Amino acid sequence: MTLSETAHVRMSADAARYSVAAFYKRRNADDEFREKWDGALVDGRVALKLMLLALARRSMDPEADGPTANGGMRGRRLTLAARSG
Repeated sequence: MTLSETAHVRMSADAARYSVAAFYKRRNADDEFREKWDGALVDGRVALKLMLLALARRSMDPEADGPTANGGMRGRRLTLAARSG
């Protein structure tokens, strides 16, 4: 998972097999890396917002076409279970 897919530094660092500290160290030392990082975060946040919007629309019309919470597979409905306690 990349930063532009998740907007989540730890997940991206884990996927790249680097520590979060190593990511931040490089970000602080490398202007080009910092610019790419910032752009990836913007892309990731936009992607997440679009996915949430599509899921909200789909919850109002389960037959609508669009991304789902199970990795983009169509034909499965998103079920939100309430937590007890």
